Amino acid sequence: MILKWEKAKPYILSVAALCCCIALIINAKAVSEGVIASIFRCFNIIIPSLFAFMAVSGIIIKSRLYCYISKPFHIISRYLLKLPDNLFFIFVLGNVCGYPIGIKLLSQMVKEEKITARTAEIMSCYCYAGGPAFLSGAVGLAVFGNKNVGLIIFVSILISNVIMAVILNRIYKINDDNTQSSFNFSSDIIIDSAVDAGKSLFTMCILIVLFSAVMSVMESCNVFEFAADRFHISSNGIVLIKSFFEISSIAQLYGAPYRLLPLITSLCGFGGLCVMLQVTAVNSHAFSLKKFFLSRVLLFAIQYAVSFAMFKLYAPRYISASSQSAQVIVDFNNFVPSVCLIMMLFMLALRKK
Repeated sequence: MILKWEKAKPYILSVAALCCCIALIINAKAVSEGVIASIFRCFNIIIPSLFAFMAVSGIIIKSRLYCYISKPFHIISRYLLKLPDNLFFIFVLGNVCGYPIGIKLLSQMVKEEKITARTAEIMSCYCYAGGPAFLSGAVGLAVFGNKNVGLIIFVSILISNVIMAVILNRIYKINDDNTQSSFNFSSDIIIDSAVDAGKSLFTMCILIVLFSAVMSVMESCNVFEFAADRFHISSNGIVLIKSFFEISSIAQLYGAPYRLLPLITSLCGFGGLCVMLQVTAVNSHAFSLKKFFLSRVLLFAIQYAVSFAMFKLYAPRYISASSQSAQVIVDFNNFVPSVCLIMMLFMLALRKK
């Protein structure tokens, strides 16, 4: 059976690629609009929100400042999470700074031989989250008109990651401890960190644009409408399906659907297939992502259960004042700062060479 699949695989992929090319030609206008919208999204949201975090976190890793920042949290790190002190700050950044940054930092530390690939594989399972800025804005305010809802979603995901860390770090012992590493800081570290952050962002933006083109083709071919009619799926149900592919689609939910909150939390914890491709890109084969992908299934269930309990507990206090209409969070009208940032990165790269 496996042999037959291996023989048929090239032909199946060839047919799929041909159909995709035909769909791109037939739906050229929709694809162009989708690509343009994704480029604006990269200029106005992705680059401004992630570059600073990626550059600063790169400086912290290269200079070994993370060893000193983590020391005050010895009790939490050593006795609750069972992590070496120097790795606690990586856990924090992975959960606060946005989806791909945790994997990016682990990849960087493996390449610089600060941790082993095995440690990175384990930590990747719980150093991954959307961050409070995205969840409170794109979900809390845009969907429910209340940022507290987004913050509760973030806390639910954070608690789930802590649970995962507590379990995995007791099954797989993490012994990497570079607390004796010497502090090192120079102008070259700043330049290298900025350039590396720019390269990673460029790769992420390319994948976002590609995924947007694919989603535009699917919408032009009425794939989602067909699924809604065939399986009697509601409009919000279709939005959740789109969010499985591209998480920012979740902002299209309407009517403040509180009954869907546990599922929304699990989807935000998953991040969507587009983010998964970004994770693969920023990892750059530094370590295996097998444990990371397998853990998404278990975390999906844990996040659902934790968020269900959280909303039962805090709903009367935080959710009563929400509005029924979505709010515009980002105005796509000025990407000059992002263009200036790209020019600066280009100049830094030339200087480095």
